[in-house]
Amino acid sequence: MVDGLNFQGHDLKGVAMTRPKDCYGACLAHAPNCRAFTFIKDSSRTAMRCWLKREGYQTAGWMTGGTISGVLSPRDRLMKKGRRSR
Repeated sequence: MVDGLNFQGHDLKGVAMTRPKDCYGACLAHAPNCRAFTFIKDSSRTAMRCWLKREGYQTAGWMTGGTISGVLSPRDRLMKKGRRSR
């Protein structure tokens, strides 16, 4: 996870959350459709919100205050696939 990084576009879903760790977990739960996420940690309009990102989001992102973003690794997606097949 990168503090201050905001991935733009291709929102899969917006979910109310209180921790970035939970945002990662939500993305993992929505894999393989979810590829990345941006957690809004301090915005008066969208406080504590997790934006799940599908393929096509801007991978370079924007450096902004009040956000934390992360990407699911290929290993994360494989682990998710393995759990589903058991």
